Amino acid sequence: MTKTEGYFFWRASTEIIGYAGSWKTISGAFSYFTPRMSNSDFQYFFASALGASCSLKAVTPLLQLHQEAEDEEARHQIENHLAYLLEEEDGPVWDGASQTLDVPDDDNEPLRFVVDRVSYFDVVQKAFRDVAATQSSDTTPIYEGKTYDVIQLSHRLLDRLRSDDRQFGRINRERVAFEAATGLDTRSFYTENGTLLRLPAAAIIEDFLDSGDVNRFRAGQRYFFGHPIPE
Repeated sequence: MTKTEGYFFWRASTEIIGYAGSWKTISGAFSYFTPRMSNSDFQYFFASALGASCSLKAVTPLLQLHQEAEDEEARHQIENHLAYLLEEEDGPVWDGASQTLDVPDDDNEPLRFVVDRVSYFDVVQKAFRDVAATQSSDTTPIYEGKTYDVIQLSHRLLDRLRSDDRQFGRINRERVAFEAATGLDTRSFYTENGTLLRLPAAAIIEDFLDSGDVNRFRAGQRYFFGHPIPE
């Protein structure tokens, strides 16, 4: 990763680190690459790795990334993963930091957007405290504001697929989390051009929930392709 800047390489590497690694592994990788903190690509990709950790400890480094993020796409990525960690549905954390247009007195100076991080960080910290108050330990895996549970995640994803839920980012995040945990192929969730196929997608989840495989998973434990991830 230190020698390659390719988009797909970094995307794959950070997703594997996030979905397969322990918090020690993920936080260690983040610390190693800290000199890249101001790089928008690093911010974008490592937001995914930190979010996939399902750890409340990820909130602090995610906010550190946000503090450095000048690129709007990277900033939204960070906000999305904070929301997936702390909110069951898209809410104020998902909405992100507000922006105002700063018009300088000097006409020769460029216009710029000012990001209200102070207010947004207060929103995130409140959501963090609310979730933390429901847990007996900060090491308990968390997803969407609750104790991480592969079976509950599967039911929630199935409900979204059966309804007209339009939270497409959240649906995709749940799909990736489901595939990483179970090892089941979810490529048929989408057409080649990225259109969500609700019925075929729901069938994959239904088959899993009707199988004996559900007995392998317990609440409060992260998995990668069916194998428990040591914390």
